[in-house]
Amino acid sequence: MIACFAWTNTQLINITNAKINLFSNDEADLYIRIGAHMSESLILAIQKSGVYKNVYCLDPMTISTKKLVLGQIPLVRLLFLRHGYIQAYKQLLEHINGIKRYDRAIVSWFYADNVFLLKWWSKGVKNFKITFVDEGTGSYCYTKKQMIFPVSLIGDKKALIKRYLAEYTLSKKMGRKVDTICFYRPEYCRPDIDFKKMKLPLVNEETNPIMWKIMVNSSKSLDALHFNQYEKRKAIYLSTFSIEGKNFDLRSTEMLSTIQQVFGRHRVIAKIHTGNTNHAKNFANSFEKKIYVDRDKYIFEGLYMQLPERAKKVLVSCISTAAIYPKFMFGDEPYLIFTFRLYDTYRQVGVERDDWMCNAVIDAYEDKSKVMVPNSMLELKQMLKRIKPHICDEYLYSDGWDDDMISEELPEESPEELAEEETIKEEAENTDSSK
Repeated sequence: MIACFAWTNTQLINITNAKINLFSNDEADLYIRIGAHMSESLILAIQKSGVYKNVYCLDPMTISTKKLVLGQIPLVRLLFLRHGYIQAYKQLLEHINGIKRYDRAIVSWFYADNVFLLKWWSKGVKNFKITFVDEGTGSYCYTKKQMIFPVSLIGDKKALIKRYLAEYTLSKKMGRKVDTICFYRPEYCRPDIDFKKMKLPLVNEETNPIMWKIMVNSSKSLDALHFNQYEKRKAIYLSTFSIEGKNFDLRSTEMLSTIQQVFGRHRVIAKIHTGNTNHAKNFANSFEKKIYVDRDKYIFEGLYMQLPERAKKVLVSCISTAAIYPKFMFGDEPYLIFTFRLYDTYRQVGVERDDWMCNAVIDAYEDKSKVMVPNSMLELKQMLKRIKPHICDEYLYSDGWDDDMISEELPEESPEELAEEETIKEEAENTDSSK
């Protein structure tokens, strides 16, 4: 029997996809760590699907260091943090089902306390094995060592020390039990990943109907107006948050402004990342009355896969799971613009993982010209102008909106810019006619 553990929506989708298609002959229980970012509609859809024998929902675990052995001695008590977590999860599992034992677990790397669950699930099981499942960009960017103990996901030094003391030894022990990975494109994982590679199937109605239905049901909480906004609009900016904070968001705001200038207010959506509370509430506030700003919490992929003419969209992103999954999860090829080179961190020290992920996506695309990476804000603007004739019907608004509705949002273009735009339009028409 298999134990599955997820604490993000992406993990929930991909673990369930793996269970349905790659471990269909095994019974499985699903454990979900609930957080503010989790989609209740997705959880409900999974519960109703009958894929799992049992679905258990867990609250996040918080350990009070003062209640540990020698808890009144600040430095010494940290040495007992690991023991505190182990005992706390033992008690939790005893209350749920008396600590069931399993032959295999499907998780996403070793973080979010999953090593403590693995310890109890594997206790006394001779050939216990672990499978890592796809969780987006990180699955392709991290090395084997980082998956076993992903230090890069830790915040400040104090948090790192605590986690090292609590999890490092147990992570190494559990790491020896990992034998497989289930990724959509396992050929793009890091070269040192020497586990058996299993390929997750694409999600579509014909060949993967159960998973398709789960994802469709997960988006039923969205009304028709929400879907209509995404059907009508062509440019989708996928925001993300960073530890750089304000400076990162200011640069992102500048990019969003450029997208609006090129496409006009009725053609742009800003889909806000809801994983960080401050970012979710405050990013793009100044655009609320200019474009459609989507702050709702739901599975973006569940909405995206139901849109018509998905190839006639442009997704603009630093480099995110939501941007790569149209190709990796569904096999679609919308236009992609990755903006990671426009941020100060990349320009100062480089971000090798972003380059790795970008190159993988370009390699996966059949039409590689649809994946673009600007090196400046001017290049971003020029790329958007080149894409616009390909995705806006006849390069005009044919749905009842006239130019007067958007003229107030666009600065008056110079003769040179108008000539450049006409040239771009002609090039696009010639390209289309030659295909």
